[in-house]
Amino acid sequence: MSEWIYPEVIKKLRLSCAEFLEGKLSVAEIQSEIYGAESSIIAIDEKWLRQILFEAENEIELLTFTVDNDKLTGSVTAVVQNIIKAIS
Repeated sequence: MSEWIYPEVIKKLRLSCAEFLEGKLSVAEIQSEIYGAESSIIAIDEKWLRQILFEAENEIELLTFTVDNDKLTGSVTAVVQNIIKAIS
């Protein structure tokens, strides 16, 4: 999608995802950023994106409680990469 209804939200989300992949953000911080983006998207035209972010945030929450700490970042990386694909 080339024109977003919330371009600043998408820009911030892209930056946060990149920072997580570079090791600059923790799992808790990226989860918070995803939740913030999800909460900001209210337009019906981007409901699909809100759903993707909702599911990603919930998956990270589940991983937090079910995956060993030494493997958590690697598990969350796949979730973040899926978000990047969705917004590219």
